[in-house]
Amino acid sequence: MSVHTLAGFAAARTATPYEVPMTQEASGESPPAPGVKQTGEPPTTGALLAKLVPTEVLAVYTPLVGAISPFVTEDNPMMFERWAAFGLLVGGSVAWFLASYRIKAPEATRFPLTELLGLFTAATALGLVMPESPFYGIVEQPERAAFGAAFVGAVGLLVNSMIALRMKMPSVIGPAPAAAAG
Repeated sequence: MSVHTLAGFAAARTATPYEVPMTQEASGESPPAPGVKQTGEPPTTGALLAKLVPTEVLAVYTPLVGAISPFVTEDNPMMFERWAAFGLLVGGSVAWFLASYRIKAPEATRFPLTELLGLFTAATALGLVMPESPFYGIVEQPERAAFGAAFVGAVGLLVNSMIALRMKMPSVIGPAPAAAAG
């Protein structure tokens, strides 16, 4: 989905720290995507995995890597340019998320670590598995590069699946504080 959408979900988790976050409708997205449950149920793990993909920054990274790739040769692997583009993807995703989160939850005291780790993992894995990424400049044999990219993608998906499961829980684990009698 987008970094902006993930920030909205993180803000919803911050606003109701002792409750399970609800569907996209409850996280401030409008209008809800077709097929999204309108019953107040928590989002599915697949929907949360989709939220972790930094589409805005990935849309800049993909053509940037595509512009670099025609100039890559054995004599000039352009590693600095590849790492700079990768740094833009990962760093830009994190910066965009934190800025969006601060706009959506300006009074929040909770740092959205779970969401940030998921975004960082997705950006890193996607940035490394794309053709002509820095990973492909390090690994010289195409078969090893393809196997390595598949492994990096699988590990990223596994880690983010665990993070998505955590995102389905309240942001604060434990009983809610008792209301003050007064």
